[in-house]
Amino acid sequence: MIKYIWISLLLITISTSAQQLPVVSTLNNSINESSGIVYVNDILITHNDSGGGNELYQVDTATGNVERTIVISNATNVDWEDLAADDTFIYIADFGNNSGSRTDLKIYKVLISDVLNFNSVTAEVIEFSYKDQVDFTPTTASTDYDAEGLISFQDNLYIFTKQWTSQNTSVYELSKTPGNYELDITDSININGLVTSGTVSIDESTVLLTGYNISIVPFGFSPFIIELTGFSGSQFSNGTSVKTSISTPNGLSSQIEAIAPLGLSDFYLTSEVFNSDNPALFSYTSNSLGISDSNLNATGFYPNPSSDMIFFKNDVSRVEVYSSSGQLIIEQTHGDPIIITNIDRGLYLVVLTNSQDRYSTTQKLIVN
Repeated sequence: MIKYIWISLLLITISTSAQQLPVVSTLNNSINESSGIVYVNDILITHNDSGGGNELYQVDTATGNVERTIVISNATNVDWEDLAADDTFIYIADFGNNSGSRTDLKIYKVLISDVLNFNSVTAEVIEFSYKDQVDFTPTTASTDYDAEGLISFQDNLYIFTKQWTSQNTSVYELSKTPGNYELDITDSININGLVTSGTVSIDESTVLLTGYNISIVPFGFSPFIIELTGFSGSQFSNGTSVKTSISTPNGLSSQIEAIAPLGLSDFYLTSEVFNSDNPALFSYTSNSLGISDSNLNATGFYPNPSSDMIFFKNDVSRVEVYSSSGQLIIEQTHGDPIIITNIDRGLYLVVLTNSQDRYSTTQKLIVN
């Protein structure tokens, strides 16, 4: 029991090999700094970041062209950096803060129905500041109070900072009710990089963050996606973290700046123009969506993740363990515990068959 409690409190980080993102379309030059996206009612919405207009854009995913422009009549695009959505509203994050000197951070809140039906809408405004920030002296890309990631999770918004110095991210909880708030840090995650966007899977089991490694700036980008699963409440750091290095085809920008769910395990991502590399819309399919740090309360096996042995809860008559590439690693025709100390760290698929109930189920296993 102590072992399982320890696992649930520790953020377990697993790095997977790099994968190239499939291209959906290149983006029109009018949205070459797409910095946030949401996908609502089968429609992709984006915006440009600092210097762009106070506008949202409806994008044709097949061509990358802008189909409609929606003006936020009472807003200013100081540095819009991300979008989030719930069932009713879209939230526009005006909290980009490269110099660390801003005192006008805010979220614009607009009705989805207005965005879909009108070309000019009025927003409610949520203003905030960071309680722990006491120094507002302008700096150049060396502040820990920049932010580019926003998610809507359950009843609140959560801000993920882009920490130029610490290369981590602090999490701040923010009410969805318009007002002016002073925010305390609610969580902190060691990501070893810079966060550029955030989103939540449709089933709310997984928080996904995009970002890139700072060590290669300004010569290029080494982007990644982090998937946080198995967390308790809104403490996103106390579950499992799967970090996937990603790449883009030659000629397309790898400065990934936005992510939004398309389906249960499928996502859209966009990149900004960088030097001569064009901005684009990409797709991404999660291989780890739904992984939790323990399956003690579910049908199947436990513990998960594990480094030595897994046990089966029910009357299992057949077990097959496959690598992520589809290679059969382990096979047995009984439900005895399996020793996994001799297989490499990574993600595996476990297929369980119960002859009495005549069903088969496939679950994902993390070997750490």
